[in-house]
Amino acid sequence: MANYRQSSDFATKSEASNVLYGYYIRKPILSKMMKTAFLGTTNASSSQINVFIDLNDIAVSVMKANAGIDPNYGITCAVINMIAHYKSFIASYKVDVEFYLVYSGDEYGGIIARNRYPEYCNDLRISLFDPNQQGKYNWMKSNFLLASVILQYIPHCHFIQSSEDSALTIYNQILRTLVPTNPVPNIVITKDPICNQLCLITNTVIFRPKKSMPKAQGEMVTDTSYVINGKTAIENTLQNSQIATTTLCKLEALLPTQWSLFFSLYGIKSRGIVNLYDLRRAIAITQEHPEPIVNIESVIPENDPEYQYKQRYILNNYYSIDLPYKHKVYMQIPESQLALPPTLFDNNGLKQLNDQYFNSKGLFIDLMTLLK
Repeated sequence: MANYRQSSDFATKSEASNVLYGYYIRKPILSKMMKTAFLGTTNASSSQINVFIDLNDIAVSVMKANAGIDPNYGITCAVINMIAHYKSFIASYKVDVEFYLVYSGDEYGGIIARNRYPEYCNDLRISLFDPNQQGKYNWMKSNFLLASVILQYIPHCHFIQSSEDSALTIYNQILRTLVPTNPVPNIVITKDPICNQLCLITNTVIFRPKKSMPKAQGEMVTDTSYVINGKTAIENTLQNSQIATTTLCKLEALLPTQWSLFFSLYGIKSRGIVNLYDLRRAIAITQEHPEPIVNIESVIPENDPEYQYKQRYILNNYYSIDLPYKHKVYMQIPESQLALPPTLFDNNGLKQLNDQYFNSKGLFIDLMTLLK
């Protein structure tokens, strides 16, 4: 079986699967992040934890990367071994862990949002469906399909194929499994700013992978991954480090019910959400509406010279972002109620798959199956 590939060497390789090694947060960093996320909270004594991995975000990163197709099933191997990486780390906390890998494939961006706002996530969809990289995209999809098959053999791992984007799919899964008397902490591994909204759910944090490329040959990749929680979700979604302290204080004071309204006004560039106002004006308008809004268009001041234009776009923005609204619509779709298939544990079957498909890059079977 292949030796463990350190997460620090992903940047020195040219294969597409090495993009995934950027999502392997190093264990010393993970230890610090766990303290940041849970130390001093009721979650610190939890006997269970859920970990969600956003495959949609990974798919976009793979397609955007200037890297070629791996031989055989390199991405499948990297995805499955990513679970082993996190599973072996969390095992040291003596808790039960459930893994959920979320993927929407060709429905990336979500049919609910795109039916209302066809341009939603257009830039990201173009990066996925670039006709010049059709072969790479089809190869990646086949890798994810194989990963979904292998996950059936791994205890406590689930592959969720959805017609919606990751944020809504994860939101739905958390609400379905939420137990008020024994809340289970949730970790979401993603770089997608839309998923930051999940931090507004009790006991839920984002582990945001962040690695810097080495500046010179022989240097190690710098891992500066960090935690995003309910207090820092808005700040991190801005993706703007040049923000005055007083402005940050105003952002942190916004209520959870104001999150979607604020970003409907300010926009999220990386997700194709149109910017209607600058930061200061977006905050001011949001502060005027502390309660859930029935008539979204009413927040646009009537004396605005672009009143009609902005009325149209704020509806598109709001209903593309707001998870509670999208969840109400999603609940009408049978998919939202589907039960996840039970996990099949077959160690011999997993070993046979490993021998058949993964010759040069092996699966970490011991890490995945012995930590049941």
